[in-house]
Amino acid sequence: MKNNQRTAFSLFELSIVILVIALLTTIIVSGSKLVKKSKIANIANLTSNSPVSQTPNLILWYETSLASSFKKEEQKNDTAISSWFDNGQQEANRNNATQSNSGNRPKYIENVFNEVIPAVRFNNSDQQYFNFDGSKLINNSYTIFIVEQRTSAATAANFILGGSGNQASENLIFGYENSTTIRSSHFASDLDFTVPAYSSKIPRIHSIQFSSSNGRKYWLNGGTTPDASNPALTTAVSQYQNPYIGRFASSYYFTGDIGEIIIFNRVLLTSERQKIEFYLSKKYNIKIE
Repeated sequence: MKNNQRTAFSLFELSIVILVIALLTTIIVSGSKLVKKSKIANIANLTSNSPVSQTPNLILWYETSLASSFKKEEQKNDTAISSWFDNGQQEANRNNATQSNSGNRPKYIENVFNEVIPAVRFNNSDQQYFNFDGSKLINNSYTIFIVEQRTSAATAANFILGGSGNQASENLIFGYENSTTIRSSHFASDLDFTVPAYSSKIPRIHSIQFSSSNGRKYWLNGGTTPDASNPALTTAVSQYQNPYIGRFASSYYFTGDIGEIIIFNRVLLTSERQKIEFYLSKKYNIKIE
């Protein structure tokens, strides 16, 4: 009789332990979710109060932390994205990046940059890309900011921006020409910068400027002195056929994560450029070099 009572008491104790463990697990998970929500809220607040929208001649701004950047139903982990909304303009004038073909849509991936910020993930093997309107870049100066990390050792034409034009100066192209070369190009008019060969994911801030007076300049992770420049490259983009994000020409696609693309159709002042680079540095925890 005593043994039966002891067995029943032990089962009761075990059920209490299981209940306590379940409760603690719930508390830990809930706490983790609250921390994540707090972090992403802070990032969204930093984004909303950034200098980007207050800087003149902003023609598009794609980013991933704001609720206004994607359709609500597509703002879920590993979900294909049909539209990446432009946060730089009023809704009626937005230059949204779109993909009508479901088989070619990049994906929304959570907790990528700084282990908090979502990314738009492109996969070369699935030929994922967006279309956008690049007409305001034709025959214009520009300043472009891109935050990305490539996710494979793709060695040829791993471009972030591109188009279908194949004549001189009729295609604005930016990305990795090969594993060790970053290229800014107006098709066959190239400005190159050498980086280490791919071995792991490295988040980067790219700043690119073009002026018909001063040529092209490029900064890797911001700073004062350009990492590459050529004052002789003064020919503007004369046409921009089928502007793409994540694709170049008919058969080259980007493999990697993009967190932000900001484009102005003028050359920003040094102080303006550095303010935006500081914002991106703080947001993505990428050191200005």
